[in-house]
Amino acid sequence: MRKTDEKILMKVKDYVVDCPEKKFCATEFEFKYQSNTHDAILLRRLINRGRKLAKVVNPTLARDASRRRNFETVRRNCIAGIIAEYCWRYWLNFEARKRSLKVSAMYMVFQSVDKHIDISITYPDVTSRTVEVRSSFPYTGLENGVCRVFDIIGWYVNPVKTKEIRKDYYVRVLYPFHSKELRNKLISDSFSVFLTGGATRCLLEQSPYSKDKNFIPYDDIDSMLSYELGTYRVIEPIVNAYDTPKITDYILNQKM
Repeated sequence: MRKTDEKILMKVKDYVVDCPEKKFCATEFEFKYQSNTHDAILLRRLINRGRKLAKVVNPTLARDASRRRNFETVRRNCIAGIIAEYCWRYWLNFEARKRSLKVSAMYMVFQSVDKHIDISITYPDVTSRTVEVRSSFPYTGLENGVCRVFDIIGWYVNPVKTKEIRKDYYVRVLYPFHSKELRNKLISDSFSVFLTGGATRCLLEQSPYSKDKNFIPYDDIDSMLSYELGTYRVIEPIVNAYDTPKITDYILNQKM
């Protein structure tokens, strides 16, 4: 089932990360829960959606008091993931309207881990593409996350999910603070979400900066079903992939 999001305006602006190699253009979404009623309504809705998702993706953790701490981690990451997906959908639809393109970024209702698609893009010729959204908490700062530490994360395999369908595009969101601060940040009057580029499937396959990497991205909903090591296709660091304007252009114009 596909759904469109309400058109609720929060503050959106360009943000430039000054890496040693080059400048990397990101997009900042700023929410003001305390002073903007529309922001507060939107965030409460997304938080509730994230809480419900956490119980669906791992109901055992939700029921087991002895593993409550792990469930809190799952819940935080689900909330962060839902907000990240919302911001990318909003941004892609906003840019499509601005460019007078009949392109729609649609919300896909979660049904199962192995078949889930974060965003479905539909084009005027009735074709569609898939977008995967990955989010992380670089608590050492946005610049360090983009320029040195964090990756564009593509498809993966792990002991639970032996094969993942490769999406057409993989995009990134960074929250430059510790994940344990998420709750307080959400209800503050200065909560920012940064859209930090992405990659096409082709770039992940062919880039000289791409590789297979073993790690557990604890912010990824699928990987939280198993705390075993997974092998991911990545481009490292983020600055070596496409920045936000470029990956947006690729998605809206159906380029690979």
